[in-house]
Amino acid sequence: MQQYPNNAYIRSNFHRLRKEYNKSLKLARQKFVNDLVAKLDTLHENNPKLFWETIDKLKNNTVKTNPISISDWHKYMKDLYAADKHENPNFIPTAQDFSDTGPLDFPFTCGEVRKGIHKLKNNKQPGIDLIPNEFIKYDITDVIIRFETNGEPNLKAYDAQPKNPSVHDTTIGYGFNLNRSDAKVTFQKLVPEVDFDNVKTGKENITKEQALTLFNHDITEHVNRAKSRLGDSVYDSLPPNVKSAVISAVYRGDLGPKTANLMKAGKWRDVGVEYLNHQQYKKAQELGIIGVRTRMNWNVEQFNTMIKE
Repeated sequence: MQQYPNNAYIRSNFHRLRKEYNKSLKLARQKFVNDLVAKLDTLHENNPKLFWETIDKLKNNTVKTNPISISDWHKYMKDLYAADKHENPNFIPTAQDFSDTGPLDFPFTCGEVRKGIHKLKNNKQPGIDLIPNEFIKYDITDVIIRFETNGEPNLKAYDAQPKNPSVHDTTIGYGFNLNRSDAKVTFQKLVPEVDFDNVKTGKENITKEQALTLFNHDITEHVNRAKSRLGDSVYDSLPPNVKSAVISAVYRGDLGPKTANLMKAGKWRDVGVEYLNHQQYKKAQELGIIGVRTRMNWNVEQFNTMIKE
């Protein structure tokens, strides 16, 4: 193994043979002990003298000599504590400036947090805060932000579907549609300090805080719409990941009545098929909205977790 550490064949055979050896050694040890116990049981009544002689031999069988010689120990310790011949001139200044917490005292990034959350496993016992991993992994705001804008808002209005001539999808922030019927009223109510018309025509931008204000308002509205379409009892019975997928579908506008009815009927095996029977999903490549397909596929993965074998 030391000579060929990267040889998969040798490694496989090594582990197999080592397992067989350990098994044989264990069986041999068990046989030896069992035979010895059986012998002692017989001698205890029939030949007490030989019985105690055997016991004494076992008692005196302890190895008391050190398997490592003193000279070997001396050489090992001498080499271990030998001074490094290559001195580092920067060592002393660095050591003087060293702080117990300094090297670790730096801000972590959002990407590191997301990576840590992504590694959380499902169906695990929650900690002392009693918050299951699913509630953290599938937080609806994080799910939608990830699919809408890859985490960062668009602070300037843009056309989200430039290749689709039948749709004028002027959008800003985290997917706030500036062409929807209530856009101007909602916008002016939530961010009155910005001129709606100037923002829509691209003459004025919004801030990240204003984008979050619009987004948080829309999330609340779409949660209510999801409950309305499925009914409170059905919606409340869904696990966090499926709720997130449902709201994501409502937010995108691709959760049709047929799909909702299948959910209410508990026909989850048919939900995914009907949900993906959508023109924008089928023509995502042609329309230049390939991210829609990724998002809808993720939603279906969550829907399919409801299928009972």
